Amino acid sequence: MTFDRAPDQVVSPGSAAPQLLDLPDKLPLLAGLGADTVLVMPFTPELAATPPLVFLDEILLRAMSPLAVVVGYDFRFGH
Repeated sequence: MTFDRAPDQVVSPGSAAPQLLDLPDKLPLLAGLGADTVLVMPFTPELAATPPLVFLDEILLRAMSPLAVVVGYDFRFGH
């Protein structure tokens, strides 16, 4: 799963960090790393306000049934 844009582009657009990859470049790289399927979620202000347990249960676990979840060091689930 990835987002259609970097979350900081929605949460703090005035100070969003430049991105190394945009979505059209990211998808082939993920496929090359062995991803069979990539779910691309629109990152919206409503999604940004989602409580952590709701995001984890209703979005991540229910939608995907992942075997593992790998996130960056500064990632948080939900608001």
